[in-house]
Amino acid sequence: MEDEKRGALLERHLDGTLSPEDHAVFDALIATDPDFARAVSEADTVQAAFGDCDPTFAPFFETRVMARVTALASPTLSDIIDLAWRMFPRMALPASALAAVFLALNIGAAGADASFVDS
Repeated sequence: MEDEKRGALLERHLDGTLSPEDHAVFDALIATDPDFARAVSEADTVQAAFGDCDPTFAPFFETRVMARVTALASPTLSDIIDLAWRMFPRMALPASALAAVFLALNIGAAGADASFVDS
């Protein structure tokens, strides 16, 4: 039997809407297919554990969640400073090496008799 049909049988079992014909097929599958029997057992356990849960949320739940998401999404000056402080050790060595290369190239291109200070 195809997985879609097995899934439909399992769903109808959980809903309590199995027809007598479907119930016979369902029982036969449980008896012959250990994987299906395990899936039914797990689904029944989950339904028993969460079946009494109320899926509604408290008033203004979405507003509170979106306010929190917005607050986390917009960084403050303190967040930016913390990020820069954490990135400094990673950027300091490459920046220093690049500055040394530019300095060496400029000194070499200027010649031996050139002065750094214009008169």
